[in-house]
Amino acid sequence: MFAFVPKMTAQSDASALGSERPCAIDNRSFREGEYLLYKVYYNWGLLWIPAGTVRFSVREDSNYWYLTAIGKTYASYEWFFKVYDEFKAVVEKRTLLPLRFERHVQEGDYRIDEIVVFDHQTNTAHNTVTKNGVQTTGSFPLGGCVSDVLSVLYRLRNQDITTMRRRGVLPIKVFLEDGVYDVRVYYRGMEIKDSYYQGRFRTHKITPQLIAGNIFNEGDEMYVWVSDDANRIPVVIESPIKVGSVKAYLIDYKNLRHPLYSRL
Repeated sequence: MFAFVPKMTAQSDASALGSERPCAIDNRSFREGEYLLYKVYYNWGLLWIPAGTVRFSVREDSNYWYLTAIGKTYASYEWFFKVYDEFKAVVEKRTLLPLRFERHVQEGDYRIDEIVVFDHQTNTAHNTVTKNGVQTTGSFPLGGCVSDVLSVLYRLRNQDITTMRRRGVLPIKVFLEDGVYDVRVYYRGMEIKDSYYQGRFRTHKITPQLIAGNIFNEGDEMYVWVSDDANRIPVVIESPIKVGSVKAYLIDYKNLRHPLYSRL
């Protein structure tokens, strides 16, 4: 679910901030109180089973954005495989760079808790990871414009990707657990996509490169259909996982910054 990449909406304000924040991006796509809710289906043989939900929300104060994403299975599905994942990020308003990131993952018998503090003065990330009861700490060089797996979604909703549309690819950097990953996001063109719950949309089809590991296999591809309007929100997501595949559909939204004029 953490690879939602939209079309351009804003230009970088790096020139205004100079070398102090060369990775800065001006926010023009989301606002205080934004709420997005998705229904997730799991493929089991020939059947698509409604398995759970993922909810994204935004809160702000004078200097920071507070971002939250919570994914969980329906109670009726927990006998098969229980999931409760919570992601939180604190992001600097004027740059959209992360200052703190947390993830608390419960998936079946697997548990992981991670806290990352981003020091952009020293260009270092300090993290503490507790995995199935065993705690480790580390410090890692960032080496460029790096986001966590939650704040990168909001940062990319404001990214100017005119070059991506021309070249077909956008490189990004994401920190996760043991270092920085260089990820490519591929642009696949315009499509009319049915979200089923919210109707049909004009969208941009995006393919993020996935990080192989506990969830994805090497070479797996996710497909994301992003609204062709100034909000740049995902309306449909399709992805393989280690066992089977999942789909997610936008079922509810509140307090969008702009009218959802991509809906037909």
